[in-house]
Parts: sequence; structure tokens; C-alpha cells
Amino acid sequence: MALCGNCASELSPGASFCIECGAPVGSPAPLGPPPTLPPPSGNLGVPARPQQLNVAHVLRGNWLGSLAVALVTLAAALLVSAAAAVATAVAGTDIDSRWDLQPRQIVTDTASMLVRSLGGEVAVTSSDTDYSLHAANLTITLVTLGVLVLSFRRMVRGYPRWTAAIGEVVRVSAFLSLALVVLALTTRASLENVQTVTVGAPFDPGSDDRWGPGAVSAGLVGFFVPCFVLLLAGLRSEWWDGRGRAVVRVIGAAVRGVAVIAVLLPVCGIVAIVLREVSEDEFRYADMDPGVRTVAIVDDVLSLPNQGWNLIALGSGAEVGIRTSFGDDEESEMHRLDWYVSEGDLPYQIAYPVDDGHPWLAAAPAVLALVLVAGAVVAGRTSRGTAPLWVRLGGWAVAVGVGTPLLTLLSASRSSSEDSVDRDGFTFFQGADVLQTFLFVTGAALVVGALGALLFGRRDLPLGPAWQSMRSLQQNPSRPPGSE
Repeated sequence: MALCGNCASELSPGASFCIECGAPVGSPAPLGPPPTLPPPSGNLGVPARPQQLNVAHVLRGNWLGSLAVALVTLAAALLVSAAAAVATAVAGTDIDSRWDLQPRQIVTDTASMLVRSLGGEVAVTSSDTDYSLHAANLTITLVTLGVLVLSFRRMVRGYPRWTAAIGEVVRVSAFLSLALVVLALTTRASLENVQTVTVGAPFDPGSDDRWGPGAVSAGLVGFFVPCFVLLLAGLRSEWWDGRGRAVVRVIGAAVRGVAVIAVLLPVCGIVAIVLREVSEDEFRYADMDPGVRTVAIVDDVLSLPNQGWNLIALGSGAEVGIRTSFGDDEESEMHRLDWYVSEGDLPYQIAYPVDDGHPWLAAAPAVLALVLVAGAVVAGRTSRGTAPLWVRLGGWAVAVGVGTPLLTLLSASRSSSEDSVDRDGFTFFQGADVLQTFLFVTGAALVVGALGALLFGRRDLPLGPAWQSMRSLQQNPSRPPGSE
């Protein structure tokens, strides 16, 4: 049956025209109406106005919550720093009244310890000498950062997306930076009544020089250190979907593995003291004067994480010790584990040296291995099912490589000064070699991660083609091909 191409009516057999519309038979179907174009936006020839930045939208956020997180973190940090400052002051009173327990000096020392615990400097302003000191107490560092992460995660646990949390990271860090700057500006004190000498300091105590935390340094570390830590440890995987969530979970597992190592540092410090005492014929503090004994015990307790990291660095094969320079003259007492085992004392006990070494310190590599295994276990067991085991352990090893130089720098004592008259510079370093510790500890973490992946995640390793290629190279001439 033929149909009209114009109106689709039925055509009679042999018809030349459609009796309904009159269109000749065989004419093409008419085109539809032309598409309607949308009206042009704006005036033709006039460029569109750029979109203006909504300042109110950028500034909008949980300011009160961020302030609360910053205040809780600052309170915890000040409490631990004040306890350390008072303990040091009380211990010093037994040695010829080196400290008079003056509140002003304790306040300055508290602020200095807090700023130094985040990597900031303590500065001495003098007419003839510029002096700066970096010597973090890792006990204060761990408490401060731990309270910061826990309180921040509690605040943002109900947030629907990560963009809002990023704003809170900036706000919390800004509040902390502002607080540390105010502390640095208001707590500087005179050395007139201080009778102790900070390690490596070229100035004379009892002078009218002023000392305290540097304001610029306090502001920088107060902002960037919390930002860095919260971006790694404070974000939650629930804010992402699909592959993004898996990536965040792998990063979270790696950060938790590194956090385990940091938490175990005080335990490693206790192990270092035990190994030191077991290696000696009698208890170390037995022959000390009461005042010296008190100072030594307080120093050991406050520096437990620092001593623990030195033990880990020694166990990795890195050099630990003291390096000084004055002008063009340099002196180095950096040694590896075998020297401390057979000849010398640990650098944190350099004031009470021994000559016969500490044989039990040979257990340092075992301590390093146990700490790395603990971190690898936590990283491997966290977020199972999101990524293969070798990916999680590889991410953990990379995180160890990032954290190792930071911990090495924080645990070391570094000071420098420059004479304003003849410009003779003096530098002092006490701790583990940064580059060697980074290379050896990271290498050990890679080995532990590789062994863990081979032992417990071999099925997930992408070694199929590589394994077949290696097997194809093996051929025993006494056997027929393919029999091995």
C-alpha cells in the first residue's frame, strides 16, 4: 500500500496526485520548523561582567568551634610546658640556687618550651650577639598534636563534605598562630636573674639581655605545623566517594602507622635508659650529688621521646652525637652504634660521660625493628578491603620517609649565634644526622613493608607477568624444557 509523502494518506493505485492534499506522488517529506534559538544574553558586543568574589561566603564557617579547638589545644600544651618548666626550675634549686623560682622566668620558659616543641626558635637579643635556639621537647610535641587532632576530628565528624573542613583547618591554625605570637611578644624576659646557661649559648647569664620565643618563628610554626598535621590526620574518609575514599583511607592508614611509632617513642626512651643502666656496674645516679641527681632524673624523664628517637636512629646505622663550629673551625663527635657500645656515652648524657661504653645498646636494631613492625601492623590492618596490602604498606613506608626528617630535626638541639662586631659565627648541633637517619630508617621501613606484603598479601601483589618472565629464564640442561 502506497502512502502520500506529504500527508501520509493512502494513495489509489496508479494515482499521480494525492486526493487529500494535492501533492504529487513521490514528493519528499516536508522539513520541520526551524529550531528556535535562545535569545542572546546581555547586549551584543558588550563583554560579560566578571563574577565577583563573595567574601561573606569565603569567611562563613564554624568560627566558635575552631576557636574552641585552638583553646583546648593551647591549654593542653601550656599545661605540659608549665609542668616541664616548673620541674626544671625546682630541680635547679638544689644546685647553688640556679633558679630563684621567679614567676616571670617560669612563664618565659613555659612559652619558650611550647614554641620550641613545634619547631620554633628561642632568641636572645643583645647589643653584640644574635643568638637562636631550636630544641624541641617531643613530650610536649606529642601531647599538643595529639590533642589537636582528636579535638578537631570531634568537631568535624558531622560535616557533610570536606570543603567545609578545609576552612576549619585554616581557622584553627590561624587562631593557634595568633596565640603563639601573643605569647612570644608578652613573655620575653631579662637574663638578669637567670643563672643557668642554655646549651650552646654564647651569652653570660645574669646579664641584662632579653630572651624568649621569637614572634615571627612562633607565628609561622603555629600556622603551618597544625595545617600540615590536620590535613593528613584530621580529615575523614566519609567525605569522599569511590576512588577518592579509597585514597583517603590509604593515607589515613599510613598516618596511623606513623602515629604508632611516635607514641612508642617514650617507651623507646625508657628502653634506652634501661639499656644504659644495665650496661654499667652500678646505678648511674648513685654517686651524684642530690641536686645533680634531681636534674639528671628530670632531664631523663622530660627527654624520653628524644632519647627514644636517638636509639632508633642508632639502630638504623645513622650517626648520633654533637657537631660544633666556630668560624672556620669545626669539631664533630658524631658516632655510630658500635662506638657507643664499646667506648662512649649517649649524647643526652654527655654531661656525665663514661669511657667504657654500653654493650647492651647493641639491642638498638631490635628496638627499631619492633617499632617498625608495630607501625606496619597498624597500617596494614587499618582500612582493609579498600586497597591491596602492598599499597597500604607502601603508603606507610612513604609516610615514614616524610616523618623521619621532621622527627630528627625536632628531637635535636640546634643553636647558632653571630657576633655583631667581628661576625664570628657559632653553631651547635646535638642529635642524629638528618640525612643518614632519613635514608636508613626509610630503607628499613621499605624492607619491613615489602616483607609484610610478601608474607601476608602475596596474592594481591602484581607480580604475575614478572614472575612468569623470571621463571622462563630458569632452564636446567639436564631436564627437558618445561619440566621445571
